Amino acid sequence: MIEKVIDIKSILNLRSNDSIGEELANRQLEAITKSYLYLTKPGNNIIYIADEVGLGKTYIAAGIAMLFRHFSGDTENHKDLIIVPKKNLQDKWKKELKNFVSNNYLCDDDLIKQQYNFDEAIKDRLMPVRCTDPISIFRMTSFSSIAATQNRKSELYDYLLSYIFSNDEFARSVLNEAWQLGYFNKGLESNLRKLVAYLMNALSPKINCLIIDEAHNYKYGIGGDTYDESIRNETTARFLGAVKDNSILNNFPELRSKIKLPLAEKIICLSATPKDRSLLEIKNQFNCFSNKHILSDSTTVSDI
Repeated sequence: MIEKVIDIKSILNLRSNDSIGEELANRQLEAITKSYLYLTKPGNNIIYIADEVGLGKTYIAAGIAMLFRHFSGDTENHKDLIIVPKKNLQDKWKKELKNFVSNNYLCDDDLIKQQYNFDEAIKDRLMPVRCTDPISIFRMTSFSSIAATQNRKSELYDYLLSYIFSNDEFARSVLNEAWQLGYFNKGLESNLRKLVAYLMNALSPKINCLIIDEAHNYKYGIGGDTYDESIRNETTARFLGAVKDNSILNNFPELRSKIKLPLAEKIICLSATPKDRSLLEIKNQFNCFSNKHILSDSTTVSDI
């Protein structure tokens, strides 16, 4: 344990200038170290960083993700996915990550520094994660508008195939089959959204580290509370491989074989308000991000 802490201190420095207090920097490094070591243990795939506003949750998450990238053994293919509520937070995360690798990452790893010099990390719509993007930053609002952009069936089909899936041949075959099965018909919007989310999962590479900023937005679980939340949560859960709908996937056996359950190997949840009324809200959040986690078998508050 002590050797690991010393090693991490040679990789990360959270006190990059005198304006950052030593106590805060040490506290952040301790949180990074404990979280990283916890997540490296077999069976541990998700962690929640719940702290007051202004105490550095973003930098703690960035530090954990950086350690996984640094120690990955396959840096070139390492993938991080960050999901934030709105566009302004996409911009904030991009800026903070660039600052982190410039000011807090101590190693002279040109590949990692190059990966953080990203120009196309911010996504303005939901789509499969691209294999060429080491870091992708999505916004939650994109998960609410999936498959609801066009009114006519043919327009929606064309939008999905060309704009979302870039005319991928496998996507074309799945969407063609969906068309034949009536998924584009009125009244089957929910099934189509779920199918499209599964297709995005299938066409995305495995995610090594997933960060959910303001994860409490998913406190009502896979179903959601309002109409928009319900769409967002059901789409997120399918995209991330947290739930499997056999009634849909039985119609698409080749798609089923390509789905990653879950999409992300390690998950970091962030929030200053992780729960509102019940600790079960934390389980609800986890249920949207992974099909198996530490609270999967919990049914009561006392279990948690």
